[in-house]
Amino acid sequence: MYSQLNQFEKAIDNFRVAIALKPPSARTYFAMGNAYHRLGRYREAIASYSRAIRLDPSLEQAYANRVLSFAMLGQRADAKEDLLTAARGDPSMASRVAQVAARLDQGFGVKPLAGR
Repeated sequence: MYSQLNQFEKAIDNFRVAIALKPPSARTYFAMGNAYHRLGRYREAIASYSRAIRLDPSLEQAYANRVLSFAMLGQRADAKEDLLTAARGDPSMASRVAQVAARLDQGFGVKPLAGR
């Protein structure tokens, strides 16, 4: 709800409370990563996405979003690795992430998959 209202700090506070009260959830860490990313707090976003991935390695969207946070920090090698991981899980997602990365002018050297 807070994310929809662009109240990302409040959203993060609520995610922290949820994490403290319940067993950790990949989706909660993923959503918290999104809030951090929207605030430009890319290192914290990466940490949240990483935790989500540890809890659910099949959560391709967490890899894809972590690509963007890595890109914003200029960490191209890490971004490329995640982009390739996302591509293995969902080729159409990798194409979308590559297009966004190209717009960010990060030059990953990875082209969108043809026909996707």
